[in-house]
Amino acid sequence: MRELTEAARRKGFSRKGPGNDESCAPGFIVVPYHPESSPEACWMCFVFALPPEGADPGIPGRALGGPYRLDIAVRDFYSLAKAGRKTRDLFLARLVWKAASRAKD
Repeated sequence: MRELTEAARRKGFSRKGPGNDESCAPGFIVVPYHPESSPEACWMCFVFALPPEGADPGIPGRALGGPYRLDIAVRDFYSLAKAGRKTRDLFLARLVWKAASRAKD
């Protein structure tokens, strides 16, 4: 994640991702939502920090960091590893939990 955020700063992208406090998370989920063409071809992405091991499973939405916005160059985006099925399913469950808890607030 540090390399991607540094690349965003170096290339002059407007969305620069999580700060240093979140860049040490055990992993990240990157969700592209819109292509961008300036200053170079990239994807506008939401970045979610995965919770640390042992995070309270009873409150999954609160353990998920983000979303942060980050522009990722097309070449860098397609070089990222794909999330496994288990990670994807846990992420979706946590995202739904987070959305539902915000609706109650």
